[in-house]
Amino acid sequence: MSDEGIAGAGSSARQNPRWVAPAAAIVSGVIIIVGQGIGGSTPEPSASGSDVITFYTAHANAELASGVLTSLGALVFLLFAAALYGILKSASSSRTAAAFSLGGGVVLTIGLTVFAGISIALGDSIGRMSEPAAQAINLVGLVDIFAVTIGTSAFLLGAGAASLGSGALPKWLAWIAVLLGLVATIPSHVLGGVLDHIGFVPFAGLTLWLIATGIVLALRSDSVASR
Repeated sequence: MSDEGIAGAGSSARQNPRWVAPAAAIVSGVIIIVGQGIGGSTPEPSASGSDVITFYTAHANAELASGVLTSLGALVFLLFAAALYGILKSASSSRTAAAFSLGGGVVLTIGLTVFAGISIALGDSIGRMSEPAAQAINLVGLVDIFAVTIGTSAFLLGAGAASLGSGALPKWLAWIAVLLGLVATIPSHVLGGVLDHIGFVPFAGLTLWLIATGIVLALRSDSVASR
């Protein structure tokens, strides 16, 4: 290979990583929101074993699809969390905030993969489960929301705080992250009434935030590449 070819390949290798963060953000946001939307609303904690079996029998294929998509979305999200950590760490004077965001991303990924595993297990094996087993697994899925909300909170609060101090992300995105992160600290299935599912609000907001962040980062990459 000629010197010019080697230089061109090196230039391409340096430029391609700019697209990792925006692509991973957009793809993960879309896959996760579609995966969770397909799954729908699962039975309440008070649901009997027979009600759980009835629900998952009727929605077996949807739960399988939800589990597969959610697991893939979790994988791509973890890639974005790692890429964002690199952006925040290099731009921010607060490496603690950047690390807090990455840690939250890891916790959220674990929560999403547990969700995915439960959806796949119930969708695939509900016909062979006893009522107590189905009820117990459904309850585990509801408890897993705490890993999702705490992970969401830490990821967004860390990203928002680091961006406000550095400008790594626009201030409007940073403030939205902080707001969603604070709401995610409110425990779900505890307060009752309209606040019983409050944890899902910032989680749903996270998927939209990911898409918006990916678009912003993509536009920045275009701007840098055109200079």
